[in-house]
Amino acid sequence: MKKLLLLRHAKTEPINQSGSDLNRALTARGASDATRIGEYIRAQGIKIDLVLTSSARRAVQTSELVADAAGLNVPVNSDRRIYEAGIRELSQLLKEVDSQHDSVLLVGHNPAIEELVKWLTDAVQAMSAGTLAVLAFKGNEWSRLDSGTCTLESIITP
Repeated sequence: MKKLLLLRHAKTEPINQSGSDLNRALTARGASDATRIGEYIRAQGIKIDLVLTSSARRAVQTSELVADAAGLNVPVNSDRRIYEAGIRELSQLLKEVDSQHDSVLLVGHNPAIEELVKWLTDAVQAMSAGTLAVLAFKGNEWSRLDSGTCTLESIITP
């Protein structure tokens, strides 16, 4: 059975008038929370084959901190499409994942991450900053990912 981990980026600094949303960085608490999520992944022995992340600075930072704390030896793949994606775009991106990958971590933004959890599992789950949803995908090929094809195994909040 394949695993899909959906992570909302960790807590970020607010937008200021001179900065852009894409360049917002994690706060100290956000960095700490991301590290704790990675430590949880390591402690649970969750193997991750592929990391996909939004190109927003806060998502990339979250991904890198999680990967480091989890002891992952996989590249963090930044994809601009994730930044403003909705369910349709995120599910299409996931359907394109090579089925040799048994476990995928996707780091993105709300409301899309929260809506994707609901769409895939039929479970309503609040996804505050830094929250991780661990899903079991009932299929063998990511191309078959669709509404209701996953079960929610756990929710981890920092």
